[in-house]
Amino acid sequence: MATAEQTYDILIAGAGVSGLYCAYKLNEKYPKKTICIIEKLDRIGGLLESNLVTINGKTIKQEEGGMRFYNNRETYKLAIELGLEKEIVPFSMGNKYNLNFIRGVRFTLGQADESKVWFDLYNTGLSAAEQENYADPFAILNDVFDKIRMMQDPPGEQPFTPQQWQHVRLEWKVDNIELYKWDFGSLLRFMGLSYETIKMIEISLGFKSLFNRNANAGFGFQSNLDFTSSPNFFTLKYGYDEIPKRLCQKITNNGVKVNLLSELVKLDEDVGQSFPIRIEYIDRNDPNKSQQKLSDPKDVYLLYPN
Repeated sequence: MATAEQTYDILIAGAGVSGLYCAYKLNEKYPKKTICIIEKLDRIGGLLESNLVTINGKTIKQEEGGMRFYNNRETYKLAIELGLEKEIVPFSMGNKYNLNFIRGVRFTLGQADESKVWFDLYNTGLSAAEQENYADPFAILNDVFDKIRMMQDPPGEQPFTPQQWQHVRLEWKVDNIELYKWDFGSLLRFMGLSYETIKMIEISLGFKSLFNRNANAGFGFQSNLDFTSSPNFFTLKYGYDEIPKRLCQKITNNGVKVNLLSELVKLDEDVGQSFPIRIEYIDRNDPNKSQQKLSDPKDVYLLYPN
């Protein structure tokens, strides 16, 4: 089993957007410090990935992750710093012709609004109330949120800004428990939704990680409902992951080391400011995984998505 000794001033665990940006700013501020990023996956970007797919001669951009919009100012300031200003284009939020393919059924949003297509997609297991008031999953979630809003004393205001959503997460309560302390799926069950309805919300609204990662209820509602009615957003011509790609190119040109297929398996705090680190290199073609020890980085940053 191969081993080696290397020394870095700064170790960053995670080559997602946060890790790469952290390395970029640290390298900018401390150009003489040596920096290493380790990443468990075989690529950079973490949860953010863009793909270009050609269909009938037309290039279609497909995004995974990176779809949470707040203020774009910092994002596009960074894009300009990285030389991507000519790739900033309007982001289309779609219309009634947007296609869905759920449980083997293909339909547009317009068709869903004009018929009972959503109700027909549900399996058995709906409560009597749900059968009487069937609607698309987004409408059901809105209804639950509105009920929770009216449960507050005094009734809460509809949130629009990040500050208002923070108030919802931290201050709103159900059964005297703050929303950030509730598991999202558990709260939906508590509010009377059947497992089948929760499953439809999970598979149709595009945020499955809220359920399989045990996200808190405040974050779950915000992720699904915090969309402006008159969006004016921008994206990058070839996808959001142009930013992590360009960040990686810039920092590696400046001497930052990026190790893919590497996992932090042990971190021991020693006396003083020395942190012996052992990382594990993953070779998917060889069950005998090689190990490498990075000794004595002075600072360790663990950068994971929210």
